[in-house]
Amino acid sequence: MDLMAYVPHFSEAPNVESTPVIQHVCEQPSEEDEVENVMPGNSIGARLQRWFLRKRILSRKHHLTHWSLKSTTAVNYEISRHVKSHPYMIHPFSSFCIFWELFMTLFTIVALLITPVSITFYFNHQGDWHLLNDVMNIVFFCDIIVWFFTGYYDYRTKVIVLDPRIVALKYLRKYFLVDVLTAPPIGLIQMVMPNMTWFCTTLNMMKFLRIRNITVYSHRLHGVYRIKYQLHKILDTSLIVFMTIHWASCLEYYVPMSVNYLGTLTQFSDLLTTFHITIKRNLKIVQQLQEYMRYKELPQALQRRLLEYYHYRNKKRFERDKKIIEEVSPCLREELILHNYLRLISNVKLFEYLPESVVAQLASSVRSEIYMPGDKIVKAGTRGESLYFITSGTVAIYTSTGKEICHLEDGSYFGEIALVMETELRIATVIAVETCEICVLDRGDFRRYISRYPDLLNRLQNVALQNLENSPILGKTHDLHTSPRHQYINISSIKRMKKTDRDRGEL
Repeated sequence: MDLMAYVPHFSEAPNVESTPVIQHVCEQPSEEDEVENVMPGNSIGARLQRWFLRKRILSRKHHLTHWSLKSTTAVNYEISRHVKSHPYMIHPFSSFCIFWELFMTLFTIVALLITPVSITFYFNHQGDWHLLNDVMNIVFFCDIIVWFFTGYYDYRTKVIVLDPRIVALKYLRKYFLVDVLTAPPIGLIQMVMPNMTWFCTTLNMMKFLRIRNITVYSHRLHGVYRIKYQLHKILDTSLIVFMTIHWASCLEYYVPMSVNYLGTLTQFSDLLTTFHITIKRNLKIVQQLQEYMRYKELPQALQRRLLEYYHYRNKKRFERDKKIIEEVSPCLREELILHNYLRLISNVKLFEYLPESVVAQLASSVRSEIYMPGDKIVKAGTRGESLYFITSGTVAIYTSTGKEICHLEDGSYFGEIALVMETELRIATVIAVETCEICVLDRGDFRRYISRYPDLLNRLQNVALQNLENSPILGKTHDLHTSPRHQYINISSIKRMKKTDRDRGEL
């Protein structure tokens, strides 16, 4: 088929009437300038504020403006919304964002080139690179502040978010911690800890994490400057590879120079290892204790008290202190014991009459015990065998009839009369109000150490009787009209016995 047969043939050129071109001349009044309405005035300050605000609001020339906002009306509404609702925020499609992202990309590249060189070759010349490092940190902190005030485009909802609270929460959840680590206050740390130069220098290596910001900024800028996507990926990958090689080369020199400072790191590693072993051992003991309680089918209340007892004992490091005292030399052991218990023993008025050698021997005989809340430490009417020191905790004093008299706390003591009088019966009951650490000195140890001083015991008994007569506890038990059958101590009979012993001695 001849297709040319269907083509019209003109012997002469057709007469086509010329169509007039219509040009639109807008006669509508120009739209109000939102920036001018928000910041009126002709002063230099007002003009600068308006100029800076125009740089922060949506730019009509930004390549993403007409991609995200389809009409001029939408663009005008976005500008009006920004100026009226969030004038201090920075629009993600603003001229300021383009400038700041370009500046931070170039600045971060320079910082990542300089930092490993300063760390490696100016390690012992702190003054040469501290100023430069502070300038980098200031700029990086400014970048962190800009992130808090820069909105973002939500690709999921197709909405530009400018709410400062939402913007701040998004940044805090994602990149805030990483960005803060890249700007450590080295000068402040060295001012507080002047011997931590190696640590501060190593901490400064965290700036390498800023390579993430270069990748983010370059991804935004390649659309602004119409860079082809393939060329952008080549440049981005090449920069990352180059920076990695550059840092690795510098650190190859730095690591041998820092060997002298690795002792601190080794000590820290040993400390962590010891801490891990201690926790592991304690967990194993707790597990064994729980298995024992299940096997014995102990009631829940008793199980809870056992666990509280162990946790308190573990917190106070009883086993550690005992092991240290056992392993040191005799001289060191005596000094440690005196340091631990001498303050408690020196508070006892009865011991003011003892020689210093006897006091030191008594300190070595003191043992520690733990009483849980509600435990009865001393019971009224029972024979006294020991003196008790309250290292920590609170105890309550009760009469034989159950009437509470007073509380005793840290540093107090009770039961000293039992050391010098074998027939003495307790006149009060002592109950732990909270978990208490009590140091105990037995009468047998006390008598053994003063046996070399024959007249000392008689003197101490006289002093004890005098202190007992002036005791507020004894006075309160009499004031409560307690039955004589429950007084458990007869001072008059003890005095008569002492007087008989004195008369026999005189004969």
